[in-house]
Amino acid sequence: IYGNIFEIKKKRIYLLTKSSLFKIFLLLVVLSPFLAYLFNNGLLAYGPMLAVAILILCFEAVEPTLLSYKEWFSILAFVPYTLIAELYYILHPYEGKILSEYSITFIFLPFFVYIFLVLRRKYHGEDYHKLLFKIIFIFLILQSIVCLGQISTYVLGIGLPVVQEYQYDFMISGTFSNSNDLAAVVLLISLSMTRLESSLQKNIQVITWLIIAFLLMVSSSRSALVCALVIFIVSRNMSIKSIVPLLLILLAAIPILGAIFSQNDSDVLNRISSRIETFQNIYEYGLNADSSINLRLDSYIHFIKNLKNLGMASGEIHNYYIYATNSNFESWLMFQNPHFLIIEIGYWLGWIGLVSFFSAFLFLIFTYYRSALFLLIAIISMCIPASVLSSSIYFFFLILCVFSAKYSNDSIIMIK
Repeated sequence: IYGNIFEIKKKRIYLLTKSSLFKIFLLLVVLSPFLAYLFNNGLLAYGPMLAVAILILCFEAVEPTLLSYKEWFSILAFVPYTLIAELYYILHPYEGKILSEYSITFIFLPFFVYIFLVLRRKYHGEDYHKLLFKIIFIFLILQSIVCLGQISTYVLGIGLPVVQEYQYDFMISGTFSNSNDLAAVVLLISLSMTRLESSLQKNIQVITWLIIAFLLMVSSSRSALVCALVIFIVSRNMSIKSIVPLLLILLAAIPILGAIFSQNDSDVLNRISSRIETFQNIYEYGLNADSSINLRLDSYIHFIKNLKNLGMASGEIHNYYIYATNSNFESWLMFQNPHFLIIEIGYWLGWIGLVSFFSAFLFLIFTYYRSALFLLIAIISMCIPASVLSSSIYFFFLILCVFSAKYSNDSIIMIK
């Protein structure tokens, strides 16, 4: 009897330790951009995350979580892309660094899928949603603190570090190197919130959406702002009678907000004002009023025309100038950072990279989040930053969004 009791206690401790490791890993992933921002050291930022991931694999090797064939296929589907990306990267490492944000991101893609699939098995319904929300809320709160600290730096001269490259643009980017990177991640979070908020109290919902609105406003990404608004409206099942007055109010508010911000002496508010005013310019003069949109469209069209010429691709990250022939736009920018994940993978890895990544990603969407809105938002989020190839936190929240639905029992055969 005592032997059985001891075994039961031992089993409970084992399961508690294993469960704690999963939570610690999620926390470390979310904290990694903050650690990188504060210490500017990749080992401190990603070392703990890698160590806990190895521990999780050791625990899983001893007693694996039962997953279905479909779930295992979802994990293994990303392995070809990981292997191809790692091989290409090792042959031409960025800045000569074999172990970097790039190589870590490629390795963790299938592991992120694995983590969320296991968590869906361990937690059910509201518990699963609350766990995901805690991770999201920690990220949003910490990013808000950093952004406020950066605003303080610009306004008062005392605060948290800003990106030196963009300090004269008065950019607020949180822990990211560019404000568009922050906006892309927050946009994905806004979509995740539409599936998680039913498990939350009303006041928590309101606070979270206000934080999302704040971060999108200070990051000043117009695409992210518009998409988040669409997500919010669609998730509320608002009628046409409710939507039309709301849109009219927003259209009227654009020039008013622009005028208010432009009258302020704050350079940060002036930057936000200039971004807001582009909405009015686009409304009055069309897409030609925004040079950034024109540049991206020209680049995307150029990529489509050169699809047949991708071949084995450049094989070198941020060096895609072999495809610049006959381009009629600023090649120095768009062939270093294509501002679209699809294009960057195509230029870097060619067709083999495009097929291996997007076949796996589309399988996830059609299996776990069959939504045209999600596919649209995911693609737009890939267009907002200059590059997300090295952003493990972007892919983490992209996959979190896919698995933000409540878990339902799988009737498919379970395997170890």
